[in-house]
Amino acid sequence: MKRLFACILLLAPVTGPALAQDFTRILTEERFRDAVVGRTLSWATGTTVIHADGRTEGEMQGVGTFEGRWHWADGQYCRHMLRDGEAGQDKCLTVEIQQKTLRMTYDGGQGRSLDLAIE
Repeated sequence: MKRLFACILLLAPVTGPALAQDFTRILTEERFRDAVVGRTLSWATGTTVIHADGRTEGEMQGVGTFEGRWHWADGQYCRHMLRDGEAGQDKCLTVEIQQKTLRMTYDGGQGRSLDLAIE
């Protein structure tokens, strides 16, 4: 058992960064539009579509439908969501992509992340 634990500790630093390197940061609005805009993005509890005209809309379990506006600023996807007519806070997220998976991370890439399937 001790050997197994030691092997896991030795391999963890090698596999952790290797997995993180699989995602590529999207730094420009043009790249973001090419990869994401107009496509359905889905995760375990919902779906959303980010439109070319600056609108975003979707549906989430426990929340229902939502809509909002988005723009690109300082290398981040920024959105202002509305739900049931109530405005939420502006949020800017870093965006990374790996094949058909989009990762959005709050707080300049330091906060919690959400992986979305690109359909």
